[in-house]
Amino acid sequence: MRGFLRDLSTTIGTQGLCLGLGFVANVLVARTLGSAGMGEYTLVMTTLGLMVLMGSLGLEVSNVYLAGHSTFPPGVLMSNSIGVALVSGGLLAWLGWLLRPWALETVLQGVPSLPFVLGLCALPALLAKGFLQGLLRGRGRIPAWNLSLVVNTSLLLGFLWLSVRVWCLGVTGAMGAQLLTALLVATVLAAVSAKGLGGSWGFHGGALRAALRYGIQIHLSNVMNFFTYRLNVYLLNLALSTREVGLYAVALTLLQLVLTLPNGVQYVLLPKISRTDPSAVQRWMPVLLRVSTLLMGGLFVVLWAAAPWLIRLCYGPGYAESARPLQWLLPGGFALSLSAVMDAYNCGRGRPDIPIYASGLALVVTVGCGVSLIPRYGLLGASATASLAYGTLGVVEFLGYRRLSGRGVRESFLITRDDVRLVREAFRGTLGGPAAATGEATLQRPLNLDF
Repeated sequence: MRGFLRDLSTTIGTQGLCLGLGFVANVLVARTLGSAGMGEYTLVMTTLGLMVLMGSLGLEVSNVYLAGHSTFPPGVLMSNSIGVALVSGGLLAWLGWLLRPWALETVLQGVPSLPFVLGLCALPALLAKGFLQGLLRGRGRIPAWNLSLVVNTSLLLGFLWLSVRVWCLGVTGAMGAQLLTALLVATVLAAVSAKGLGGSWGFHGGALRAALRYGIQIHLSNVMNFFTYRLNVYLLNLALSTREVGLYAVALTLLQLVLTLPNGVQYVLLPKISRTDPSAVQRWMPVLLRVSTLLMGGLFVVLWAAAPWLIRLCYGPGYAESARPLQWLLPGGFALSLSAVMDAYNCGRGRPDIPIYASGLALVVTVGCGVSLIPRYGLLGASATASLAYGTLGVVEFLGYRRLSGRGVRESFLITRDDVRLVREAFRGTLGGPAAATGEATLQRPLNLDF
């Protein structure tokens, strides 16, 4: 357990740096553009994220698995990845262009046309970037993968500062920064990934079919999760305006900061469960859940109390209305953080269907509650809808976990003195010296709520 926590602290440190840089970029855009401009930027980025997810076909996850198992030569996987990125990204950009008039009158109402078009132009590069990062992870080139994340976030922050702060180009400038960052990072990743590759190059139908077969299951769950996390953004814009979308986006961004810890748990835990004797997992899994309950519970209590002050400090008084929606998001966020741990357990025990059931039911809750609550209660209705959906994810994941492990609520979540002592010793060990990096490439279903 102590070794696992040391590995986890290293992982969270890497993710935390990128998240911190991303948070600075988010604050920069929010303060410069105002809540209405922030809403426009959020709507375009949300739509772009959906299109990237749909166009990826699960290949990013498949690349991690296939490259890690050396099923096909790396050159074949890279050739397929770049080809799919160009074809899928190009088709999506063309489809988005055709649907642009309808989208700008409905779900993207209030958004200028040019930022959306710039986002469409970035689609092939964004897909290629994700595919190539998956190949780096699968080949065990974790330092290069980590560096790509840091470079991507740093470049984006720099371009955003120039475009929206120095040159005052507004939402159009922000999307231009996204486009330029995607093109540069994808190009560098292609060069780095090609270095030292052996084997055949060119399209390989068998490799592509294998990648699609593996990735489509996780892809289905990720698509449903995307709508669970982001559908409220569109419903808010339809019911109210881009201003309310901007306020809600700020609340979600702060929630994402706290969710860094369960993201790290998912990253490290899944491969550990997959290769560890089930009887050993049965012993330490309840301890991990109780420790997660202790840590995440404390973080969420602090964030709930500090929400009004924190939002005014970071984003300014113009976003003071985001405090209450954030507080309403936190109960569901707490359930979501614990579901990440149980998700890793369920998938590691060979049951990826459980997250699919959880995602499907959570999406039903999102649609049903969102349609009824958001038009009536606005921002608070959106936050309540999200909390209910996240709670649903947690409940279904727990039901699957309980069935597989035989562990109940009390032994999984009731914190003991030994749990408190374990956390205290782990933090002392972390502060006493650097932990060794694991160098492991894993699969994960990140809780990506940021914009």
